[in-house]
Parts: sequence; structure tokens; C-alpha cells
Amino acid sequence: ANPRITVTWRTASGASAAVPIALRQNAIASAGTAIDAISGPDIDTPSTPTASSAASTGLTRVPVTAPSCPELWQARPVTPFHAALVEQVMKKTGICWVRWTGSDRDHAVWHLWHDGAAYVVSGGDEQPLPGIADVAAATVLARTKDSRARLVGWHATVTTVAPDDADWDAVVGLLQADRLNLPDPDSVRERWAAGCTITRFTPTGEVDDAPGDYPDADLAAAPLPTSATTRGKLPRVLHRRQERRPDLS
Repeated sequence: ANPRITVTWRTASGASAAVPIALRQNAIASAGTAIDAISGPDIDTPSTPTASSAASTGLTRVPVTAPSCPELWQARPVTPFHAALVEQVMKKTGICWVRWTGSDRDHAVWHLWHDGAAYVVSGGDEQPLPGIADVAAATVLARTKDSRARLVGWHATVTTVAPDDADWDAVVGLLQADRLNLPDPDSVRERWAAGCTITRFTPTGEVDDAPGDYPDADLAAAPLPTSATTRGKLPRVLHRRQERRPDLS
């Protein structure tokens, strides 16, 4: 039989319940099944993720108070299920949100998941991610595709893949293949090396949010100010052109 561990959950009523969880083999299988059930189509579009309520699950998280923040959610170590969940959802979605200490907002970016880490190309003519080259740690938020709700938030160490690194060519090749509407496929490597930053986000083993353990607060964010305008109203159509019916005789 597979070795098992026991995880104790605290319910909303205050009672504790011991839940046996299989180790990595069963965790990966169950996480894959959960992802298949909650993931939508393979086409992903950016929008602000929303938090799922914990009221329906009956599970609560104990907040830790801090002077700078009235309610700071404490990160916890990743279980085999959570590790498999992070890997599966990051493989299936092409968009995630990145935040770090000092950032003014959550940054939506397209990413590539490879060999247990997320890779992001930014700067220059690519997606903006200002200041990421000076960041050492960040939090990555992933969502489901069908409901666009927050699924898991995991902590990451942030490192830069430089052009003289041994894995530069392999990572750039994968990012180039995954990049949509690439304008210069023949010279993209030189352009990325000269004016862009390729960042690696490696999981540290801690999560903030996970299924069954979400904050109750509304985490919706207001749209950022923009100079873009909405196009004017379309001209009013007084009457529609009648469609010619086919002659059936």
C-alpha cells in the first residue's frame, strides 16, 4: 500500500477533522483530475482573477495580524497535492499574475512552464514588467479558465536568464515557439538578448491560496487609468434590408 500522511483541517465551527492524503503518486493523479474538471478551453484571455469564497467549503484560515496590514494571510508549506496542482494549472494556462513587494499592482503576463518553473519574457517590444530584473521574490497567481476565478497563489524565487547562461538557447527556443504573432522570428533571439529580460519563477514550496482555503475578502481590483477611448456609437439603422428568399419552384 502507498504510504499516507494525515492533514488536519479546521472547519468553520471550530472542529478539527483529520483527512488522510496519499503521497505524491495519488496527489498528482487527483490534482490532474481536479484541473481537468475545472479548466475550460485551451484558449486563454487576460482578465482580473476573482477570489472564490470559502463559505461553501466550510474551511477557514486563521489570519495573522501585523501593524502594516490588518489581516495578513500566512503562507504555508506545499503538500504533494498543492505541488501537483501548481504544476498542472501552470501547464494548462498561458496567463498568470505576478506581484512583488513594492509593485503598484498585479501584473498580467503570458508565461511558459518548463521543467518546474515559469518563464516570462518582458521589456523592449514585449510585455511590460517594470523592475522585475531587481526582484528576488514574488507571488504568482493562477486562475481557472472556465470561471476565471483565482485557483492558487504560490511563492517564487525570481532569477534572470542571461544570454551567456547555459540554458539560454533552450529557454529562448521554447519561448519563441510559444510566442503568438511573433513579428521577427529570424532575429528574435538577438532582439531579446539586446533589449528584453527573460525571468524564471521557481516555486519555493509555499502557497497563499489554494482550493478549500481562500480569503473571504473581495479581492477585485479597479481597472488602471488609460488613455484608450471607446469608439463612438454606430449610426442608427432606420430599416433593415430584406433578405431575398430563395425560389423553391
